[in-house]
Amino acid sequence: MIDARHPNYSEILFQAEELKDLITKFEKNISLQVPQGIVSQLSVAKNRFVNWIEEVEFTLEHFEEYD
Repeated sequence: MIDARHPNYSEILFQAEELKDLITKFEKNISLQVPQGIVSQLSVAKNRFVNWIEEVEFTLEHFEEYD
């Protein structure tokens, strides 16, 4: 649980990297088990989610500079 009173940005950034790695592993595993059309749709959704995570990382990295 993240304590909002004392944010630990480095821990959040570390968890974001772990999440991106897990999503990539999940995509590789599922691509072998479902039809290509579904994989393509999941890939689009994954890319959007990873982009969102990267926006969070960018925001935190720059917010931390001003905190």
